Amino acid sequence: LAIIALVPLLGSILRAMLANLSAGRTVQGGSTLTQQLVKNLLVGNEQTLRRKAQEARLATEMEAALSKEEILDLYLNRVYLGLNAYGVEAAAQAYFGKPARLLSLGEAAFLGALPKAPSRYAEDKTGAETTARVHYVLDRMAAIGFITPGAAAAAKTQALSFIETAPQKPISGYVLDEALKEAGTILPDLPPDAVI
Repeated sequence: LAIIALVPLLGSILRAMLANLSAGRTVQGGSTLTQQLVKNLLVGNEQTLRRKAQEARLATEMEAALSKEEILDLYLNRVYLGLNAYGVEAAAQAYFGKPARLLSLGEAAFLGALPKAPSRYAEDKTGAETTARVHYVLDRMAAIGFITPGAAAAAKTQALSFIETAPQKPISGYVLDEALKEAGTILPDLPPDAVI
């Protein structure tokens, strides 16, 4: 049963390896959404076969313990989307100043584009590369029938109104230093989105 559960994970890794070998460099990742969640929450970004094997094992265990909806919910609430925003709700507030449930289709597609390169797209919100990625997200949504082609076309013409983001004042001081030191002894590989 465990081998059968690993087949989709191994397939995505094998496809990525073949694409990377063919290109002579890394051009494609082999992660499923569950593997990305495990990487973000548990194992980190180290590019080793050991880490990838650990990620695949933990992803298989997660898929056995949680429903697809629970995994998606975890991912959407923990994924980094730039501007120090973790999760879709935080990103909706950070970019557009409103709750995720009030986003337009174009705004939602922008957030959907972010996981590929959150910092780069956040820095150049209206640039050609970011716009192309948003259009790709809309095209994929239309291709799978989630939205109509007309809705995708209309969303592509929508001007997005981003809120001004004030520079973040770093939190510092003795108490923070001590809290971070203590957290580091409890969890040596402290995730960047840890709440202390």
